[in-house]
Amino acid sequence: KDDATIIEEVEEVEKEIEELDSQGGAEAEKEKEDLEAVAEDLIETTFPPGCSWECYMTNYKFIDKHIEHTEEAALKYYLEKGLGNGKDDCTCRDDKEIFEKIDQVAEEIEELETKGKGKHKGKGKGDDKDEKKIK
Repeated sequence: KDDATIIEEVEEVEKEIEELDSQGGAEAEKEKEDLEAVAEDLIETTFPPGCSWECYMTNYKFIDKHIEHTEEAALKYYLEKGLGNGKDDCTCRDDKEIFEKIDQVAEEIEELETKGKGKHKGKGKGDDKDEKKIK
């Protein structure tokens, strides 16, 4: 498969996952999990052996700061702009750095999830501080 085909397939799978998100239910959740596995397999087979999207992001601080921290975004950048332009090093150098990056992303996800829960359940942690400022 060529690069454009892979990107299109990943994007199509992502659209299907988004549609399933809105449906809810156990069957949709199972199908969503299956599609996420398909997307991950497509991405993993695209990077050369010994490479990963996390390492690619770590190796290029500019890219890391300017694109979304997802496998799909890293793959798209790698295929469309990295290859052939000297920005194709996706080898893993230092496990410590990768684990730090994973921890950072996990913290960002947790923050976003916490913020999202606060919006749906009334006051979240720290909301009363904002009210005091408004008064």
